[in-house]
Amino acid sequence: MFRHHIRLALAGTGALLLMAAGIMTVSAMPPSQEEGPPNLDADYVGTGTCMMCHTQDDVWLTTGHANMVKAPGADTLLGDLSDTAAVTITWPDGSERPITAEDITYVLGGRYVQQYVSIMELEDGTSGYFVLPVQWNIPQSEDQTGTWSPYHPDDWQDPARDWRVACAGCHTTGLNRTGVTDTTEFAFMNARQPGQIELNIGCEACHGPGSEHMGQPGTLVVSPDAQICGQCHVQGQAPDGVHGYPVGYQPGLPLDDSKFVITPPDNESVWLPDDHARVYNQYGEWLTSNHAATVAMGELCARCHGTARQDETWNMSTVTDGVTCVACHDPHASDLRVPVNAITAPGEVPPAALTEVPTEDAATPVP
Repeated sequence: MFRHHIRLALAGTGALLLMAAGIMTVSAMPPSQEEGPPNLDADYVGTGTCMMCHTQDDVWLTTGHANMVKAPGADTLLGDLSDTAAVTITWPDGSERPITAEDITYVLGGRYVQQYVSIMELEDGTSGYFVLPVQWNIPQSEDQTGTWSPYHPDDWQDPARDWRVACAGCHTTGLNRTGVTDTTEFAFMNARQPGQIELNIGCEACHGPGSEHMGQPGTLVVSPDAQICGQCHVQGQAPDGVHGYPVGYQPGLPLDDSKFVITPPDNESVWLPDDHARVYNQYGEWLTSNHAATVAMGELCARCHGTARQDETWNMSTVTDGVTCVACHDPHASDLRVPVNAITAPGEVPPAALTEVPTEDAATPVP
């Protein structure tokens, strides 16, 4: 999370002085969209279609977004299923036996923990997609050993915990627009057919549906708006009380209470006692920070206190979104756009790259 890893160049009394002087104003919410996105009525075409032209997507293939959901295999299934005592569970039919690779339909994650989805037939003849009640804790250093731990052992078979309604909107591309229905089908990028929901977080998850884009500039959402990241990096529930992700949202629309209700800071399962958020709630914490400011200041200050859109220069007309996620995180890769040590603490001298004032002849591009 931002506040855990980055030292702010402006904090505490410094921020208060700027606000008192009328140089900076802080809004509790990011700017709302006055107009709908240009692709509001377009259809999703899949990342494979985008990659026909956008070859930089080869870098995306190495990111966590592209590898959130995988098919089970020797190179993707990290958990030690030979530890039968740890993976023995009670199945819906009442039997007790260890989990095998054949039980696993999808593998989720691969950085810190790994979970496993199994498609099971229900009593009414329909199928449920359930996350199995143990997860693999991935070792984070050479001297660590992976371990199994329980994951919702008491309610994992509850229909409310079906992966499609509780989780899939943030593990796929395009599902947020409608939520899951009786006809929803999932497919990986290379096998996706029209109408199917693409597994993993592809181009259209952040830019919106692309059926009208080919040969038509200006038909996608290209914005540093934190709400785009916030559609998934947050905890809460859709107003329907069923889906665990925003329903009716696509990039370019406001992420408001009509689509998603964010878990309030007094919920200890999501927030820590020091007002920091737990995992998967970065957007919720961002909303409470000075990074969510609406900035109106000179270009030198805007270098650190605003996020220009791609291919735009740092100036007062391009920093209206405040310091959003993509100011520091490259949305198409796994790297930070600004090294942690390039952000200075109050009273320190910032690096030369951040103190050179842009001129009309030498505009400063987005990092």
